[in-house]
Amino acid sequence: MTLNIIIADDNPGDQYLLRQSILDLNPMHRISSVYHGAQLLELLLKKGQYANISDGLPDCIFLDLRMPVLDGFESLMELKANDILKEIPVFILSSYILTNEKINQICLKAAGFYYKTSDYDKLKINVAAILKKMQVQMQ
Repeated sequence: MTLNIIIADDNPGDQYLLRQSILDLNPMHRISSVYHGAQLLELLLKKGQYANISDGLPDCIFLDLRMPVLDGFESLMELKANDILKEIPVFILSSYILTNEKINQICLKAAGFYYKTSDYDKLKINVAAILKKMQVQMQ
């Protein structure tokens, strides 16, 4: 099964590691990347520089919490408040240390929360768990 995935992360190195781990698990997945929440919303709503893109909605979004312009918290709230976008599964991947209460609040809106790590093998395990969850949801 091929997925259409968006990575929203302001760190190019983290974007690269996420992209590589996804493609290592399935080289057929389609991946788009943006650097902050405002770009994510523009891409999803086909506005601004993304007005001429004909891609449909993604199957899922990998979202970092700490980004400039519009952070992951704000982005998640905007996504879930939009009737068109609210059904897209959003997986939080962040190195931001949160309290259990805050993680629980986020998980009410997100499909999952995973700590982002620079250890590629551990990151790949998290990505594999997300992709497996997506496959189960799409069956």
